[in-house]
Amino acid sequence: MAFNFYKYHTDPTQLLYHDRIVEIEGEPVFKTDDGLFVIGNLDLSLKSITQLPDNLKVSGYLDLGWTEITHLPKGLKVSGGLGLAHTKITRLPNGLEVGGGLNLAHTKITQLPAGLKVGGDLKLRYSKITQLPDDLEVGGLLDLGVTPITQLPDGLKVGGDLKLDRTKITHLPDGLKVGGDLKLESTKITQLPDGLEVSADLYLQGTQITQLPDDLKVGGEIKGFKG
Repeated sequence: MAFNFYKYHTDPTQLLYHDRIVEIEGEPVFKTDDGLFVIGNLDLSLKSITQLPDNLKVSGYLDLGWTEITHLPKGLKVSGGLGLAHTKITRLPNGLEVGGGLNLAHTKITQLPAGLKVGGDLKLRYSKITQLPDDLEVGGLLDLGVTPITQLPDGLKVGGDLKLDRTKITHLPDGLKVGGDLKLESTKITQLPDGLEVSADLYLQGTQITQLPDDLKVGGEIKGFKG
């Protein structure tokens, strides 16, 4: 990738640092001794970019959606969200840090790295995901709808909604706790696990669930139950 020097003409104070400002696809990036740093958001969606430099740090949201990028660089740190929808990404690097949401919808990714923590929403809808790491933590929504995934790991923590509609999941782990809605529409799940806690609504439309566990806790409504 070629980097061109970016000259400021409107803010005289920035001229002092013109030799440390470069461009990525026309977006200004600050060059430090440890790598490149972006203050704020970096929107590269729909651009012709195919790779990023190692040790890139973005304080806001990094959007790479609808690009030809196939992998992420080593040492990437994103304080905000990371958008990878409709890319050719098939795996994520170990040690990836995402402070906000992570969007992997419509990708061919099949698994996530161990130790992944997503502060916001994790969107995997219409991806090829088949399994999740045992220690996965998601602060917001976890959307696995319309994926080939067949099971969830024990100890999964979801702070927001959990969407499993139209997946191949047949059962849920005991003690599962969901901070928002739990959506199980059109799954092959036939019974709910012991210790299930859902803070908002529970959606059962299109399932064969006919009984509810005695210790089930639902903060909102149970929708679609025909027992």
